[in-house]
Amino acid sequence: YQRRVHGIIKLQMDKLKSMLGYIGELFKEHPFIASAATFGALVVARETFSGLKCLRRYVFRFSTDVWKKYGSKDAWAVVTGGSDPLAVAHAKALAKAGFNILLIGRKPELELAVRESITSMNERVKVVYISHDFKLPYQEDKYADIEKALEDKDVAILINGEEKLHCFPYESFPVEAIKESVFCNIHSMTYMTRIVVPGMLKRKERSAIVSLSSSMTHKPIPFCGMFLGAKAYIKALMNCLALEFEGKNIDTLHAQIGPVTTGKTAWWEINVDKVASDVLGSLGYKRQTHGSLRHMLYAKLPWTNSYCSKVGEELKKKFDKDAQQQQRSKLTFTEQF
Repeated sequence: YQRRVHGIIKLQMDKLKSMLGYIGELFKEHPFIASAATFGALVVARETFSGLKCLRRYVFRFSTDVWKKYGSKDAWAVVTGGSDPLAVAHAKALAKAGFNILLIGRKPELELAVRESITSMNERVKVVYISHDFKLPYQEDKYADIEKALEDKDVAILINGEEKLHCFPYESFPVEAIKESVFCNIHSMTYMTRIVVPGMLKRKERSAIVSLSSSMTHKPIPFCGMFLGAKAYIKALMNCLALEFEGKNIDTLHAQIGPVTTGKTAWWEINVDKVASDVLGSLGYKRQTHGSLRHMLYAKLPWTNSYCSKVGEELKKKFDKDAQQQQRSKLTFTEQF
């Protein structure tokens, strides 16, 4: 048996030496061709490895059991953006796993419907709804109310789902819209993360912070700069926190989500419940995710640039039309006709 093994090894080594000798002769006789072929082989190998890595991340992957990893006897998940379907989908998924839910939303009229949708996933969990409008200027007493509500709760997971999208020509961007963009997209996740981190550091079990962002940050879109700039801030902060919390029992995840829907889907649109499942399934394995393979392709492939360009063109047409109507309204009857 040992002779057979040694014989096989010797045969393979001889083949390797022969191949290396052939490559050496090729470099001597045709150095340019050999160099180009080597470079091409390295590029193919790199792209192949990258493709396999993506398949490992988004197709052949292990999904996190969030309760087993972060749960405790009376663990809570805090979710902001309680009026947004994507944030509510994350709350429902966490309730199904066994977490009590504290939902923060700006539309109190939706409280009953949202509460029912969450408890339908698991009747045994507790659901607390706090009405707070993050688009309003910072109010210390409002955040104090949130801190007080969290004092006696074992917060295991924070989902930063609050966001606000405004699109305007930058030279005429309304001041109120700028404030709302900053307060909703930046202030909310910054302050909420600051509020829950001290308690998370005291837990025996692991904790997690998830910030829902947008794959639009990969594709600049005219007139959406405030929104995309805020999402870039979120990405930078989450990357820094990931390094800061290494070895401190807190996992962070920056989720760059593509187009979502609550009904029938186009190829690149994914149902919010599926997105929530994919994002939570990535917790603990990655610091950044697109959730699904489709949203990763949407963010990375060049052909989606044309889609973003069309969005920009449509917005430009809309704003040009609005400007013309405003200019026309300023003219006198005689000037118009």
